[in-house]
Amino acid sequence: STWGLLFFSCESRVMADGLFATLSTVAGSRTATARPSASAASNSVKLHDCRALALAPDGRSVFVACNELVVAIDLERGAVARVVPMDANQMCIAAAGDVLLATSYESAVLALALDDAGAMPRLIAGSHDESGDVDGIGADAAFDTPAGITLVAAGDVAYLCDTRNNAIKTLRRGGACWAPETTRAATLLGTGDGAAESIDGPFACASLNAPYALLLARDETTLYVGEDGALRVLDLEARTVRTLAGSSDLGFADGLGAAARFTTLSGLALDATGRMLLCSDPYNRAVRSVELATGAVATVAGARDRAGSDDGPVGSAAFGAPWGVVALPDGT
Repeated sequence: STWGLLFFSCESRVMADGLFATLSTVAGSRTATARPSASAASNSVKLHDCRALALAPDGRSVFVACNELVVAIDLERGAVARVVPMDANQMCIAAAGDVLLATSYESAVLALALDDAGAMPRLIAGSHDESGDVDGIGADAAFDTPAGITLVAAGDVAYLCDTRNNAIKTLRRGGACWAPETTRAATLLGTGDGAAESIDGPFACASLNAPYALLLARDETTLYVGEDGALRVLDLEARTVRTLAGSSDLGFADGLGAAARFTTLSGLALDATGRMLLCSDPYNRAVRSVELATGAVATVAGARDRAGSDDGPVGSAAFGAPWGVVALPDGT
């Protein structure tokens, strides 16, 4: 295997997989709680509705987005490192440099400083009150259910899934830090007309079907997009879109390219070689792998007809709904 430790967020737990061998619970409980809680002082955590994960830039902690909280878990100590109260339901997170960007279920993008333990999230684009499809700066921009987000290594540009607008947006930082006065949102792909279709081709002609998850390739020339039923590839230099695996027909099937079936792909992670993607397929209760060279899809763990919260070998372990995934390629 080319994977190191893999972390999945699934309802009330964060789980780890060493080398596609055994799944174990890292934080949370197999018994769901109606309200999440966490304390760095007492190292206690109860998670609920875990929807996303982001690895800290130093690789030492993982951020978990769950209902009403973002919790940072120290991977070396297995302890709660930081707790940020914020409405994190239905959100995705990405970290680079000293900032963590979060998209909320309303219609806003928020930033949180990582080098200030007492910092609170601040809105940098969009609005908590109004949705729409408007390019612009700060609060003048409008989104409709923003979801997946990914940052370039320099931390000054982000790509965003604007799910109900069937679009990908770019966010550009205009100053030394992310601020509403200087953050500019612009449409990279999509029309915002509500048409949900998976059409390949040049950006000017292509379309997306409810894009939800995003991952930027290490060379920053390719965007991988998880949407309803398919994994799409955006070539940022050629400005073209192609479907790597799946189709608009939802389902659960391994196979090659268009023969594979997914539901909503909600999380993406790249392996150490850059040749394979791991995908969260929550409504199929499974984690899937996709070979980038061929589009071959396989089920790594879980199964649509096996709901549960059992740790153990990947062949028998079960998920409620795995939403987010991150990978540590060095295997530590």
